[in-house]
Amino acid sequence: MRHVRLITPLQRHTLARVCLCVFVLLMAACKGSSDEQMTSEQQAAAEAKSLYEALYNNQPDKFINGMQGAAHMSDDYREQMRRNLVHHAEQVKGERGGVRSISVSQAQADSTLHLVQALLQLRYADGSEEQIVVPMVQGANGRWMMK
Repeated sequence: MRHVRLITPLQRHTLARVCLCVFVLLMAACKGSSDEQMTSEQQAAAEAKSLYEALYNNQPDKFINGMQGAAHMSDDYREQMRRNLVHHAEQVKGERGGVRSISVSQAQADSTLHLVQALLQLRYADGSEEQIVVPMVQGANGRWMMK
């Protein structure tokens, strides 16, 4: 006759906690490495999408800061750029009801020009769509910026 050893409720609870902790750590490790798994084209396109979402969500300063050379803009030029971007976003909202969604269509690296061409699909509230090309360059700090 075999002797069967039962797990006590305390041991079962401890085992469940250990399994849960291991699962959470594995999920965190996988999530943390997602940027490393993205290609440079995907990273550039994701940044372009983020910047255009900021533009149409009333965050023109984030859009401006995502431009190459933004750190060297004069205050007057930056303010003029800001006013023009706000006017553009308001015009799009008035004419097309605003931007409903922005998605990445494609991203292509151009090794000759050392940039990535991010193709974004803009879908407007009135049902119309537009595809735009956003040239992105990688700065010395590794951050992707609009050319």
